Amino acid sequence: MDGFIIIGTRNGLFYKDVFPLVQEGKITVGYTHNHIYSEPHFYFKDADGELCDVTERAKWITNIRDTFTYQLPLTETYTPEDYPVFDNYPDAINVDSIHKIPKDYYGIMGITQGYIDKHNPEQFDIVGVINSPVLKGKNIFRRILIRSKEND
Repeated sequence: MDGFIIIGTRNGLFYKDVFPLVQEGKITVGYTHNHIYSEPHFYFKDADGELCDVTERAKWITNIRDTFTYQLPLTETYTPEDYPVFDNYPDAINVDSIHKIPKDYYGIMGITQGYIDKHNPEQFDIVGVINSPVLKGKNIFRRILIRSKEND
């Protein structure tokens, strides 16, 4: 397969024929704006008339390898009270933010889809996705299932 770059939203990474390629590390989110530069910003109005920043939504999806890997700084400590399991997937804990990934948990974690922008295959394995997770009786948005490689 030749190299490619696609500009789109990260939702495209979760299509049933695409996500296995993400899991296998064959395609990734490439360099993206991610607030590196303060200008220019491009906006559009959503259905409610709110301004949305296009540069935050557009992602470079690619199979072209680069040498940059982002090491997520892990500072949180795992406690069962702070990291409940999913009602419909009790083998995984819920992690509400990239910055809340516990440094001392080695089981499966369900993390928000924003994680995909910071994924480092040397630090974590992507083991799956929950498209309709339920937490404490409430439906929440899709979660990527990851596992730390530190305790392999």
